[in-house]
Amino acid sequence: MIKAVHVDNLGFFREGFKSLFAGDPHIELIGEAATSDQIFTILNHQKLHLLFIDTELPEISGTSLTEKIKLSYPGIKIIMLSGDKSEYTITAALRAGADGYLHKNTSKEEIKKAVSQVMEGDVFFGSSVTPAVLRSYANIMRDKEHNIPGLNQQEIEMVKLLSRGNSTKEISEKLSINNKTAQRLKSNILKKLNLKTVPELICFAIKHHYVYA
Repeated sequence: MIKAVHVDNLGFFREGFKSLFAGDPHIELIGEAATSDQIFTILNHQKLHLLFIDTELPEISGTSLTEKIKLSYPGIKIIMLSGDKSEYTITAALRAGADGYLHKNTSKEEIKKAVSQVMEGDVFFGSSVTPAVLRSYANIMRDKEHNIPGLNQQEIEMVKLLSRGNSTKEISEKLSINNKTAQRLKSNILKKLNLKTVPELICFAIKHHYVYA
């Protein structure tokens, strides 16, 4: 059972969000928080797997809070929830270590898909995130061909697909390999580049111009 907490300063939104998981056999929303102090109190007393964090909190931005949490609790997955579809906010969320990004008008089904994907170690972008923003991560520079040092062609292709928000299962199908091989390939890439997470890998790809930022 995935244990999760929702962080949002708006009580009515927390109530509505909580109802989405009533009776769910896979995820339990065990608490909620309106401030950074409240979520750290919960983190200090509860073993959590997942946080849903609003990008706009009154005393600290959701991205700054995400960065602070990841420093102290690197194993916790974080999905950002926002009414903001801007490239700047989404880029900031990824660089802070967020594992997923959903617009607040998303569906229950998409939230559950996001949970499944980030808990498997992948990154998830909501479908309502604009194509232009997705292209900012996914469009490979076509005017110049770059090789990522130490990676073979198959590994480079996986970096591209991960940057487009594909899950490991989707990548295994596109590369015509089984899921275990895809998982091993992803692990090898992170090890070669001395990185720990897929968000770090995407930020690496952006920084070194293998995908647009």
